[in-house]
Amino acid sequence: MGLSAFVTIGKDNTIKSQSAGLERRALECLAEQDSFVIRACAVNRCAILLNLLRISMSEFVFSSTVALERELDGSDEGFHRYFYALYNCSPDQDNAINQNRQRLQEEYPDKAVAVGKYFVLWGEAAAQALRSYYSELAANESLDDDFRGYANGRLQAIERRHLTSQGLSVPIDLSEGQLSKDDYLDFYTCIALSNGQVVVKTTE
Repeated sequence: MGLSAFVTIGKDNTIKSQSAGLERRALECLAEQDSFVIRACAVNRCAILLNLLRISMSEFVFSSTVALERELDGSDEGFHRYFYALYNCSPDQDNAINQNRQRLQEEYPDKAVAVGKYFVLWGEAAAQALRSYYSELAANESLDDDFRGYANGRLQAIERRHLTSQGLSVPIDLSEGQLSKDDYLDFYTCIALSNGQVVVKTTE
């Protein structure tokens, strides 16, 4: 039985869960509908190999950083959601993250694309912004060791992705959303949603 028995894949790149449980063997199957392909496997890093992944279950909707970036329409609300997913802060805050991005925009004007009153960085500028962010997290001794380890892993993954894209015969500049996309996060969020483990906390 394939993954298609557990999810419906729409042409709008939305994945809707149809089952409270996702069988282990679904990890080894390939589901293909039209030109939208999901590969769920346990090979190497056990990641879902997608450029865009959106998962919805009931009122819960998950969007990868790539999906959030593609949905940018120039509105402040859309950019704030996208930016928070990248840097866990507002693009309007006066902090080191935004100061560094502003500096990179000025240093690499051809690597900054305007989105409303904000901008998205690409290529080397994007890599430097994310490298700075995750380096700070990995070095922050006030954070939990597990989270620092996660930040260091993200730093290495972003660096590999950037070097790979730049090492092609025709170098490709990836955006902040593309570089920071976490395949593990996408994969395990899919599993958690399918298992019904993400619920609304009720207050009395």
